[in-house]
Amino acid sequence: MFYLAHKTNRNVVEDVVWPTPHQPLDLLQVFVNSPSSATNSDGGLDVEILRPESPCHMYQTQPPARISPFSKGPLALSRRKTPDWQEAHPSLAAPSNELVPAAHLVPAITTQEASLEPLSETDNSSEAESEDDGGPEATEGDVSESKQVKRMFRSAMVALKRALGGLTKANDRNKMVMRMSACLMERFKEVGFSAGRQVELKCPGLHKSTLVDFSCTTNTRDLARAELESLVKDFQSVGWAGLKRAHKLLATERFKKAFLATLTVTCMIVFRETCFEAVTILKDGGILKAQRQIQ
Repeated sequence: MFYLAHKTNRNVVEDVVWPTPHQPLDLLQVFVNSPSSATNSDGGLDVEILRPESPCHMYQTQPPARISPFSKGPLALSRRKTPDWQEAHPSLAAPSNELVPAAHLVPAITTQEASLEPLSETDNSSEAESEDDGGPEATEGDVSESKQVKRMFRSAMVALKRALGGLTKANDRNKMVMRMSACLMERFKEVGFSAGRQVELKCPGLHKSTLVDFSCTTNTRDLARAELESLVKDFQSVGWAGLKRAHKLLATERFKKAFLATLTVTCMIVFRETCFEAVTILKDGGILKAQRQIQ
């Protein structure tokens, strides 16, 4: 017992009081009737059993005394009447119950209306100005969008002319065939055809060109060197023809106006990126040299 008490740092009780089965368990009665201490028969550790007290015995409270409003003494409630206005506010004059004549109210009303009329006129004028400003804002937006389209168009034309300038000489075209892979040349074919097709779709009354199908020669590993070179030349001719088609149509004034009139900013961005991608492919093939910007 001592060993368990020392190890667990708890009080160990040897004798436990159990209730009889025919009586209900009353915890308060068990703690009150239990001995205050238990001694081990073997002369071991004396364990003290605490006797809890009920809170009602520890703190005896009395209900507060009820005070009657009719009782006398210091605790009696005050039954004084509510003081009138003069007693509560001796320094202030008593309010008059007389009605104010309507003649005294008319100047105040007219003054208020007069002060509010300019404000309403100002609000109406501001609303009218805001409505009038709505028109120029929309016009300015259209003008700015048109300027943005024209600026991107000039940038796209610079890239388109540069791409065509790299393919003007036959020596450069042959060098392109020898240096470029079939995959890169196929991409050049798609980009050049896309540039010409975009211009044709925006210009009414033009015959729409169609792309040649090269699906039968997709797998270039089985082709001989001569066949592969012929295929790469076909890719080059299709891409070059698409770039020349776009430049020729945009050099014509009526097609240029029709192209810019029906073109949105998004479509212009796509066309410009197509022209710049053609320049990038020619740079990767060693046909065009990278331009250095002077800072």
